[in-house]
Amino acid sequence: MTVHVLETRFQLPEIDLSAVNTHRAQLRHTAESLADIYLPVKREILLSLLQELGGADQAALDVLTALPGTLDGEGLEDLLTAIKRLKGDPPDAPTLETISAIAAEIQTQVQRQLGNIRDKAVSLDDALVNLAHVSVGEVDHLMTAVEADIVHIDERLAAESGPQAKLLEQEAAVNKLIAEIEAISLWDKLKPLVESLTVLTDIDPKNPLIGSIKAGIEGLSNILNLASSQLRYEHLVRHRDRLQAQLDELTGNVRELRQQRQAESRKLEQLKQLKLIEAPKQAYGEELGKLLDALKRFLGLHPALPDDDIEATASAFLAHGRLFSDYLNDLRRAWRN
Repeated sequence: MTVHVLETRFQLPEIDLSAVNTHRAQLRHTAESLADIYLPVKREILLSLLQELGGADQAALDVLTALPGTLDGEGLEDLLTAIKRLKGDPPDAPTLETISAIAAEIQTQVQRQLGNIRDKAVSLDDALVNLAHVSVGEVDHLMTAVEADIVHIDERLAAESGPQAKLLEQEAAVNKLIAEIEAISLWDKLKPLVESLTVLTDIDPKNPLIGSIKAGIEGLSNILNLASSQLRYEHLVRHRDRLQAQLDELTGNVRELRQQRQAESRKLEQLKQLKLIEAPKQAYGEELGKLLDALKRFLGLHPALPDDDIEATASAFLAHGRLFSDYLNDLRRAWRN
């Protein structure tokens, strides 16, 4: 926005309040989502960030709501009209004295308005400086340390995973053998005895003594086999118990390491989010900084009113003030929307 008043160029910056709103929302969302950050000092800094963000908002809103009323210029315009009328009268002592008094009042009103603008500019400047000084994104050294911890945990997980896989393989093999032994029925154990008795009966059906002896030998053989199988079965069960104990220990170690890795990964993600805060914070400050720039430009045009040409300079102040008031009112409406 540019205007020429009394051959004085007055240019006001364009301010994107939608961008201000977007950056503010990003900052609030990120800061609130990191309320449980693992570093207490960063938690305090985030609270300071929200506080200073609110302070900058308030300072900007004060500019937009308070200054347009200050710059309405109605009383000043009446004083300028009175001076113009008096200058048409004979320049006698009472007239000159009245003109002088009115000029002094114009000076007082203009300086009061400039003082209000200057105060708002100082407040906004302080708020933006305070916000800029809240540094939450200096976390590179912390990220390096956490990343190193994650690498170390991954190495330990790899070291534990190898033996765990081998034990699982051994356990599966043992379980398979045990299942096969348990699946053998009593009939399978007695079947050889029955077959032997049948053969002996076929060879010497008339000699019960020989058949009984052979049957006894076969029966004893089967009993021994059953005892041997039982010993092997118990050995496998004990071996499986030992494997399970080792697996339980390894599984506990792996579970603890994975929990540690998850915690470290959460830390790393939080630090990355902290680092991302700097961009919207800077963009927010730069955009509201344009409002501060507008205040400084206005003040730069009117450092003071010279006594020798107070009517012309006060008229320029009044014209600039109206333009500036419209500018601020437009921004205030955009802010509310």
